[in-house]
Amino acid sequence: MKEEHLQRGTPLKFNLDDLTHPYEAMFDWIKADYQPYFAYYGMTFEPSEEWVERSVLLYLDFLNRFNPEKEETVLLNLQ
Repeated sequence: MKEEHLQRGTPLKFNLDDLTHPYEAMFDWIKADYQPYFAYYGMTFEPSEEWVERSVLLYLDFLNRFNPEKEETVLLNLQ
């Protein structure tokens, strides 16, 4: 699915923030640690090597936002 398919005003009517808002509200209510989702649009069943390498870098960036002081650990474990 492409990102533009999940926008307000499209046939699906909602974006991912709209769809996950009830979960975020529930986590807030029960004082749980809500973490944002990782959305990667346009994935195919047979991605190119370039596509996979790009997605790994995007996901590492996403993970490192949770633990900036341990960035090297996350990178080293995946190499």
